[in-house]
Amino acid sequence: MTEAPVNIKRNTQSVPEWRSSKPLENAGLQILHGFGSYNNGLNRWYDATIQLIVTRTGFNGLCIEHSVAEGLKGRRKLTKLDEQSPPPKPLSWLISDKARDILSNQMANFDNLAKELQLKVLVFEEFGKNLIKISLAHYRLHGYLVSPTKVPLCASFGRQSRQYKSSHAETLLWVKSMLDPAVRRERRKELFAEAARKQAFITQELRRLLSCYGPVVEDGYGCAYNIQPDKIIFAPSAYKSNMRTDIADL
Repeated sequence: MTEAPVNIKRNTQSVPEWRSSKPLENAGLQILHGFGSYNNGLNRWYDATIQLIVTRTGFNGLCIEHSVAEGLKGRRKLTKLDEQSPPPKPLSWLISDKARDILSNQMANFDNLAKELQLKVLVFEEFGKNLIKISLAHYRLHGYLVSPTKVPLCASFGRQSRQYKSSHAETLLWVKSMLDPAVRRERRKELFAEAARKQAFITQELRRLLSCYGPVVEDGYGCAYNIQPDKIIFAPSAYKSNMRTDIADL
């Protein structure tokens, strides 16, 4: 098996991730885009499968293209980094005026994307993995269901993508019953059981299913999450220019 490439980055500009009022959000943005080209953004290499970001403040993290590098791959790479290795060296190039103009335009596009992205970290401590219901939460918020996706390749770059649809009629009937005060509790349980059976049936051949990652489209959400026994940590993201998916008030 071919090993995925790892790039090690050291931030040259100090951005106070942990001294702000939103330390987790800022830490996530630091790892993702480095707060644009005027800060640490030019030290992000998205053609690398795994990027290890090391900051002056002591905060470290991984920026991973997850279609070919899930958590196990990242942990394996981090284990190897503990071994003795030579110190990293800065890279430098001699570029032409034409290339400089192209890079300047790309820097402007990159800065626009960085400014456009919203990120919020929510720690929900009322319950954990035993009671999570993302489809119901989305229906309560917007009044309709969507199809969560796993994108195995870079859809934003015109490559192939696949969509595993987990929303179905049984789920819709159940979420509607949860918001209808006329539906009795016993009937809600029956509808939930039917939705669970349908979900188990359509996913029985899928060994791994990831959902809520993105945002892949302009009017969609991205939502990475860490499900723990007694709490769930959500990291929803969306584009600022789309008012329907504005996450500022979440």
